[in-house]
Amino acid sequence: VNLFWVAHQVHHSSQEYNLNVALRQSFLQQYFAWIFYLPLATSIPPSIFLVHIQFNMIYQFWIHTEVIDNLGPLEYIFSTPKHHRVHHGRQIQIYITSLNIGFIFIHVARNPQYINKNYGGIFIIWDRIFGTFQEEDEPEVYGLTKPIDSWNPVSIQLYALFESINRFWTTKGILNKLAVWWKGPGWYPGAPRLGNKSAIPEVDSRTFVKYNFQASRLRQYYCLVHFILILAGNQLLLPRMKEFDQIIILSTISFIILSLYSFGALLEERSYAPFVEFCRCTLYLLMDLYLPSSYID
Repeated sequence: VNLFWVAHQVHHSSQEYNLNVALRQSFLQQYFAWIFYLPLATSIPPSIFLVHIQFNMIYQFWIHTEVIDNLGPLEYIFSTPKHHRVHHGRQIQIYITSLNIGFIFIHVARNPQYINKNYGGIFIIWDRIFGTFQEEDEPEVYGLTKPIDSWNPVSIQLYALFESINRFWTTKGILNKLAVWWKGPGWYPGAPRLGNKSAIPEVDSRTFVKYNFQASRLRQYYCLVHFILILAGNQLLLPRMKEFDQIIILSTISFIILSLYSFGALLEERSYAPFVEFCRCTLYLLMDLYLPSSYID
């Protein structure tokens, strides 16, 4: 379902596969994930569910790596890095459904034989039982079939949402407009619900070139220093958050988002980046001057 894919595609947009990818999550996902856990409320006590969900998240962190290969007998029962790499290959942003249903995370890999395989988040036995298991038999190409090609975290978070909104407005007919959200990301009027699979372009891991734009060292160091300052300031403010007015909290959040956007633009050497950074620094000085002294003592 495209609406849910919009809330999760950030996790699969990376062209690398490492532990950082496990932390690469969309801010929208928390607003949709609860839907798939709701049926558990009819039979599972909240305390048990809360423990389970934490273990589930911890387990799925370590399987995002290319360092670990074969784990022997464990491969028959658990979802391991080897199995999850198959699931995490080049993601079909333009074609298929993505749902989070508790133990199982449904996405699709770019490699043709990996499509709709290895859904299991913890146990791979479910894939073996239901016929969706696939061995890793060739190197994966990670990322989306429509690469975002950006270092900008704000752009990566919002790209799929804005693209879907644009399709919603340009698609004719109210039923077709609604279908943009509840059918697959690659659906268009006249296509199957999950899109046209034959339209998926082939990718060869031996020739695929990852996005690797390199900004100047000066810009890299500048962004790193300012990011550390923002991070340190955020950590200092968090313990006192309850003391602040809502306007102060919203202003701080907005400034952090603007900072991340500016850093991304600088690292991509966008023509407008210096202007955005100038506005960001000016805004910081204004906030420093006009915020009540009780907040910054």
